[in-house]
Amino acid sequence: MAYRSICNEHLEQQTAEYLRREGHEAVHVEGIPSLSADDTDIGVYARENGRAVLTDDDFLDEARFTKSRFSIIRKTSGGLTNWLR
Repeated sequence: MAYRSICNEHLEQQTAEYLRREGHEAVHVEGIPSLSADDTDIGVYARENGRAVLTDDDFLDEARFTKSRFSIIRKTSGGLTNWLR
């Protein structure tokens, strides 16, 4: 099963590259010129484009996203590539 995701600025661009090599549809925030690093903008982009947000920060101020529901995958420890295997 392939995932559609967007990696936020706290993850390295290599994370998105790795996911693409593994068959997932991954983009990185820094690869989208029209997108700022603002969590709200990233959340709206994720919802509008059917992507889960991959993050390792505290991205979850739920009150800001009540009208912009989307999935969040939060890496809390260890390497993300190990977690995805």
